[in-house]
Amino acid sequence: VRDYLNMWAGGRLAADGRLDVIFDPDAYAAWLRSIFGPRLDQHSWGYPPHFLLLAIPFSQLPLVVGFLVWALSTGAFLWIALRAGGLPTRYAFAVVISPAALENALLGQNGALITAALAGGLLLAERWPVAAGSLLGLLTIKPQLGLLVPICLLARRDYRTITMTAVFGLVYCSAAAVVFGWGVWHTYLTVTAPYMRRYIDAPFGLAAHFMMVPPFITMRAIGASLTLAYAVQAFASLSCMVLSYWALSRRHVDRRLAIALVLCLAPLATPYAHSYDLTTVAVACVILAKVAQERDG
Repeated sequence: VRDYLNMWAGGRLAADGRLDVIFDPDAYAAWLRSIFGPRLDQHSWGYPPHFLLLAIPFSQLPLVVGFLVWALSTGAFLWIALRAGGLPTRYAFAVVISPAALENALLGQNGALITAALAGGLLLAERWPVAAGSLLGLLTIKPQLGLLVPICLLARRDYRTITMTAVFGLVYCSAAAVVFGWGVWHTYLTVTAPYMRRYIDAPFGLAAHFMMVPPFITMRAIGASLTLAYAVQAFASLSCMVLSYWALSRRHVDRRLAIALVLCLAPLATPYAHSYDLTTVAVACVILAKVAQERDG
């Protein structure tokens, strides 16, 4: 239940109104160790407040049961989003059992949910802007994976989906403020967000660093300074934005192929993405397979 433990703990604490513990890294780790013992690995809550609204229902289940329900339900949600986006059943299933998706499930992570939001939203944008916006708005729980979304929608001049994404994103974020109070966002931005930044900037060697995929962490792994690593990442991020805009603005290019490119670039455009986030690349692979089959057929 490794990474799912954060979701269970965050939901439990939020349900009990103990937000001061959730957003205090030391108090949060101490609370977990008081339950699971002093040998428990370091855990921290790093998500925006509205993710707690999703965590609370799962936290009411026994830990292992909740872990299984989370893994199965997010995998099913990914399959449904891809099917709605036009991928045949067997292609959507291939994504759900891809190595990245299986690693995500075994860790109890949110890669399937985020991939459903990103890939499903982009695939649905032209036909169903409201549904697309409701999915893309979910990326506010992990905004670094949605860095290319505004670029993509602007390239297609898809102003309806832009509007709906903004509306749903605002609704999701505001829901946390309504439930927990507006101060929860101040605490997140002044305590949790800086803590996560320090975690990213730490010298290479922390356990999670070995699971990260962006150019930034590659540079840190070979001994580059923080400044050089961020410079390389900035160049990579800008390149991803330019490529995404170019691909989606070309009307003669199959839109599905442009989306596949974006799904490959999304984990590289941010300095903070992990191996389970490469579920987006699995979707890109099946899109390429589908287009190739159509052309060969």
